[in-house]
Amino acid sequence: MKATDLIRTCLNNLFRHKGRTILTIMGVVVGCCSVVLMISFGVAMKISMQAMLNEMGDLSVVEVRPKGNKKLYDSDIKQIKGIANVAGVMSEFTTTDLQISVRTADGRYLNTWPNVTGYYADDMKEFGYKVYKGELINKAKKNSVNLGRYSVYDYADTMRPEGYNTVDLYSMYNDDGTVSEEPEPYFDPMETKLVLTISDGDSKTRKKEFDLEVAGILEEDYSKGYMLSYGTILDTTALNEMIAEFRQEFGLSSTGRINYSLIRVKANDIANVPDVDSALKSMGYETSSMESFRKSIEKDANQKQLMFAGLGVISLFVAALGIMNTMIMAISERTREIGVMKALGCFVGDIRKMFLLEAAFIGLIGGIVGSVGSVLLSYVINYVALKSTLEGMGWEEIKNVLLTSTDRISVVPWQLAIGAVVFSVFVGIASGYYPANRAATKISALEAIKTE
Repeated sequence: MKATDLIRTCLNNLFRHKGRTILTIMGVVVGCCSVVLMISFGVAMKISMQAMLNEMGDLSVVEVRPKGNKKLYDSDIKQIKGIANVAGVMSEFTTTDLQISVRTADGRYLNTWPNVTGYYADDMKEFGYKVYKGELINKAKKNSVNLGRYSVYDYADTMRPEGYNTVDLYSMYNDDGTVSEEPEPYFDPMETKLVLTISDGDSKTRKKEFDLEVAGILEEDYSKGYMLSYGTILDTTALNEMIAEFRQEFGLSSTGRINYSLIRVKANDIANVPDVDSALKSMGYETSSMESFRKSIEKDANQKQLMFAGLGVISLFVAALGIMNTMIMAISERTREIGVMKALGCFVGDIRKMFLLEAAFIGLIGGIVGSVGSVLLSYVINYVALKSTLEGMGWEEIKNVLLTSTDRISVVPWQLAIGAVVFSVFVGIASGYYPANRAATKISALEAIKTE
């Protein structure tokens, strides 16, 4: 029997009992929707957890700190760069034995604790530091500086009384949860000259000043640290030279070596973070990363996703029983037809294929309708869940939120929708195999012809 004849015969047989076929397909649709939606809840949960982890820090970064009395030097950076699967190394240079302040050139506005930190300019580019305004520090200029996104609000007006001499950044947060425009700071740091003052804290006379030029204001990024919000960042080499000049001028002792307070090590892949972390610990460093936290959250998400999928599969199993029941009833009603086909010389394999194809068509139609229905239901669920967020938005904004928001309850990837269709076809074939095999091998041609 030709393939076209098989398909035509199958479709004719299915439409012979439209009501029964539609009800069987509906069972597959319900089962398919259940599986897809249950899995989509787990997918959405994993996306939400991943977003939460990304806000807490770069998952591929391991932070290295000195252990005990050990210090971190350039030799340590060189050694760490030699570890397998290390994609980049970024050092952080701060000083604790000196007092550093920053003021405007006219002396009116002062930041007593400016969180001055040294980063290498090339490392900032490699680790993805972005600017809100301006550009990253220029390592060729000793006085080039980047300010954290909101560091300008740390400056106090020396001509105003204590307690009334700063601009309250948090006034932009309203009681009803909305956010107003940022309050106007005392000055524009991109248009104002700054002066950095280094002193030893013990003597008012032992201090040295350096002019600064603000290259840019950094984009706030909690995953990269507090400095991007309220820090004052110079190139490490430039900051070290300033400190060395101060020490030399006042005859203070100095080793000349840069002692780093922190080193960030970036693995080339999240999967290699455990190996990099283990290698660092074996070298005697104290490390910390998001790996253990990520694994525990991922394990919990996988378990819940498996549980959701299991609940959905139960519905699809019920649909499989419905397909099997439909096929058995069809065989019972068409016993005489099967006998005639055998008597006319139809191959046993063709009879089996005919019934398997009918079951596959039921699974295919149910899978397609179920997948499309699941996607539509997913949008409805997300719309209801995010209704308060979507109020006042235009259609394009609503569509963007429903497609990209990490707060979605349900997410149906295209792979899941296609997989559901394929799985539904497989369930249909598996459910129809026993009835098809029974029709092909268990029914005698002579006995079937006698059947009324």
